[in-house]
Amino acid sequence: MPSAEAVRALVDAADDDALRIALLIAATTGLRRGEVVGLRWSSLDGSTLRVTATLQRVRGEGLVYMDPKTDRSRRSVMLPPVTVAALRVWRKQQTERRLLLGEAWHDGD
Repeated sequence: MPSAEAVRALVDAADDDALRIALLIAATTGLRRGEVVGLRWSSLDGSTLRVTATLQRVRGEGLVYMDPKTDRSRRSVMLPPVTVAALRVWRKQQTERRLLLGEAWHDGD
């Protein structure tokens, strides 16, 4: 398992806020890539994430939300405080971008 310093360095090296959040969630929860990118704000309940979907690339259809492969993959995951704090900041920034874009905003939750 990587050290906290290694995880922090990886997250800090991300040059995009969305990538930084995705890396932080993956590093602090152990979620798979498809699970991380399949998360929606409705998946978050306080400091708990509910894994209810994955985002997969399907040939001829593009990106598609799908059910997790197994019942065991549908689960709740507790978030550490550092991830909860980062998600709060991200949500605030996203709300500001939505207000700036107005009707041009595409809301995928």
